[in-house]
Amino acid sequence: MTLHRDLLEQARHLAKREPKKPRQASLRRAVSNAYYALFHFMLYEATLLLFPNKPVGLRERASRAFSHGDIRNVCEAWGKGNALVDFATIPVEPTLRDIAATLRDLHERRQWADYDLTKTFDRVEVLRLIDKVENAMVDWKTIKNTDNAKIFLSSLLLNSRWNK
Repeated sequence: MTLHRDLLEQARHLAKREPKKPRQASLRRAVSNAYYALFHFMLYEATLLLFPNKPVGLRERASRAFSHGDIRNVCEAWGKGNALVDFATIPVEPTLRDIAATLRDLHERRQWADYDLTKTFDRVEVLRLIDKVENAMVDWKTIKNTDNAKIFLSSLLLNSRWNK
């Protein structure tokens, strides 16, 4: 199993861990794991597209070059359909927009879960977020070979450098 699948499985386990009254710690970790599941899934797809498998370790090393903040900014633009209007095919596929918006939303909720103790989470909300991540991974398979999907993956790494 890949890291992103393991993280998603762990998120679901944490969200259901306490059967009657879930602890905030479990729900918060579930939200964080759900975000990281989608984050690592997109990194896996991006490095698969951009970097060869040989030499061994190149893809893993390259994955360290991705930044959470840059990815969030890219997803903000793509989620609104405003991505690289001079390069991408417009309109951006609704599925791609939804995946980008899901990653952006999960990034924000992960920030809340990890750092904002004034926020509380409930099991239904957390399970819904986990389902959104799982759906995004499934939906990705339907668009991953489109030109826009390839541009999106490339922009996750290169967006802040393209306009220099």
